[in-house]
Amino acid sequence: MLTSVNNIKINVSDYGYAAAPSNWITALFDYDDVTSTNWLYLGSNEWTISRRAEDGLTVFSVINRGVVFSDHMRMKNAIRPSFYLESSVSIADGTGTSSDPYRLSF
Repeated sequence: MLTSVNNIKINVSDYGYAAAPSNWITALFDYDDVTSTNWLYLGSNEWTISRRAEDGLTVFSVINRGVVFSDHMRMKNAIRPSFYLESSVSIADGTGTSSDPYRLSF
């Protein structure tokens, strides 16, 4: 069963961990050097669901050069759908490419 998140934005930590493991020690505001290894990087400005704990009004976004930036929600950024799978879901078949997508088993 697919479990929907109550939003339509990625989590900032999901973006960080989408890079190659060798880059996981790189600060997200320095991620412009690792965009080629990050499969979530789209090359555009987009919001994440993550907010700064200090005020709750400042949110994190991925800006077009790949770094994570925080600002008030005054910019016109993209958003993209996201969802998370329950732990009981597994890959039944496929390699995950566009010509051979994953098929899931519930």
